Amino acid sequence: MKGHYAVLYGIYCEALGVNVFHAVMTFMYATISGLVQNAVRAVPFGQNTGVQALHKLLASVEEAAKTVKTLTLDDLANKALGIELASMKHEFLFSRLFIS
Repeated sequence: MKGHYAVLYGIYCEALGVNVFHAVMTFMYATISGLVQNAVRAVPFGQNTGVQALHKLLASVEEAAKTVKTLTLDDLANKALGIELASMKHEFLFSRLFIS
């Protein structure tokens, strides 16, 4: 498969007729949910703590989605290079925290 998952998700949402605000909200929620799930597995948190963390982040996700609506292509940048690079290296590590 070729293409960045954010771009592919955007194309998918457009094909389904999902409005931009909801597409951005669901993408950000899925991203944060994945990070919280990793934290729950890596640190001695319980599932309830993970759900509570997600709930507390919802207002920030909505605020960020509203901010995204005001941006232009000139604002486009990847601010998550560290996690992107770590994710790419993870598959080839000798010892990994999570086998997926």
